[in-house]
Amino acid sequence: LMGSYALYRYTFMRYSMKGCLERLYSSGKLNEHLSCVQKATEMYMNHYLDNYRRSVSFNVFSRDECDKFLEEISKVTEKEEERIGNLWICRKNPYDSEEFCFWSTEAEVCQ
Repeated sequence: LMGSYALYRYTFMRYSMKGCLERLYSSGKLNEHLSCVQKATEMYMNHYLDNYRRSVSFNVFSRDECDKFLEEISKVTEKEEERIGNLWICRKNPYDSEEFCFWSTEAEVCQ
């Protein structure tokens, strides 16, 4: 089973990088590549959202305030996923990004 970021990468490659996708598949490295993208992006997003939650001083006293906070988190998540998707997932070679390499290494170390 693929995570959402791996599926996003696979879909991008399927429509924009067919030759590369076929090479990864035939060499047996496709699952490894998709797993790396999934883990690195997921770890980065968790880190990003944890920092965001800590930076927001928000005390939930009512249902309306809780809903407002959850809506804000959802918007922030969507915006950051779009940004990081353009930098890592919808890029010919995400390993060209130092930031991606850092997070993929962190994901491997934490396993």
